[in-house]
Amino acid sequence: MNIKTKPNTTLWLCLLLLCAYHPCTFAYTDEAFYTSRVTIQSLLKKQDLAQQKTADEKIAFFSEQLIDTPYGKGTGEGDWQPRSWIYRAGASHPDANPVYRTDMFDCQSFVQTILALLNAHSIDEFDKQYLRIAYGAAQQYNGEIVSIYNRNHFIETDFNPVNEQYRLISSAHTTLKKNTKYLSVLITKNAWFHARNLFSSSVNFPDKKITIAYIPKAAFVKAQPNGDYIANQAMLDRIPTPAIVEMISDPRATPFVNKTMKAATGSELAVSHMGLLYRKTFSQGEVIYQKISCDSAMPAGKVTCDVTPMRCHHKTCTELMLAHATQAYPMDYIWKKIDKTHYACIPSATQNATTRYHTCNRVVTMPLFAYLTDYQYHSYWYMDYPVFLGVHIEKVKVSVPSSAGRTFSRGGALLNKSEMLCEALGVTEPRP
Repeated sequence: MNIKTKPNTTLWLCLLLLCAYHPCTFAYTDEAFYTSRVTIQSLLKKQDLAQQKTADEKIAFFSEQLIDTPYGKGTGEGDWQPRSWIYRAGASHPDANPVYRTDMFDCQSFVQTILALLNAHSIDEFDKQYLRIAYGAAQQYNGEIVSIYNRNHFIETDFNPVNEQYRLISSAHTTLKKNTKYLSVLITKNAWFHARNLFSSSVNFPDKKITIAYIPKAAFVKAQPNGDYIANQAMLDRIPTPAIVEMISDPRATPFVNKTMKAATGSELAVSHMGLLYRKTFSQGEVIYQKISCDSAMPAGKVTCDVTPMRCHHKTCTELMLAHATQAYPMDYIWKKIDKTHYACIPSATQNATTRYHTCNRVVTMPLFAYLTDYQYHSYWYMDYPVFLGVHIEKVKVSVPSSAGRTFSRGGALLNKSEMLCEALGVTEPRP
């Protein structure tokens, strides 16, 4: 198709490409961090009680527990002591947002949180796992674990290699060579820090050219004469799960008002978005996901978004599901429940200001094929825009820590919510 990009579509496309790298932040509060620690403990307790049998079931469980959490960028180093693997307060960092939080996610922080949950049974284990996953870019800069310079800002040179070294993930492309292509990018981390006024003369990151493998997007679909797409199920079936999927974009394209990725951010980037893949079986009539399709009515340019529950129409439907934090929808639109299975994505100004709603940009789950063939503003944006090249796959390894149940008991008795909060704050109270 020949697509003429409208002004609002161009803005929307740029937002999609900047998932992990847009330098906007939200104010850090102690309450957000400590509440998130209580939420993590609660999720770990629920997982222990639920006793999911497979790694796919574990990812589905945690993703569904966090579904509808708003999209947002607000992670940093908080007041975490830089040399401590478990949370200790009292430090000062350039980015005072918390190391992790559960009141909002961007695509990378969502993946990191799920990976840490998969490999922990206690809050201390979660702390250690999260730091192993989210840090290591500078090989513990100056002996410090928690540092903005040691954070895995770049998926290509930081996140993937660090977590492959820890054997939490491994490239799936050794078994997908037949369908794999390769893209070279030049990562200029010093310039990236300069663009954010964070460059320090005491830290030097040499420019690094890397090659990343990807499966071209066309391998997952079969184009139809009318311009639509159907799934290439054989290719989808070859993708291992659980896995991380990383959306690969052409770093030399110019989607940012005639600017390349490097001109817009300070460095070339290959990975523009990421999420988690797992397989799940649905029963006939069960809702698989809520499909949102937006369009702008001319000449006013008002955006309307239709929401359709997509159901399983067979006895069972086994889907390759994608869990991710998305910002693909209008920024000021809210997610409103109409009834048990029907929702609306509508402007927030049309609703009661005193009622708290989720945002349309949030944590969602959907089939990977549905994501690749998502239809917005009269186009299959991922398939039709040449800037999007395909996907990189990293297999996820799920370990089973030996300290199951340790977080949630003291002296053999379960902790209540108040006591869990004390544990999160590092405060202990004697039991009566």
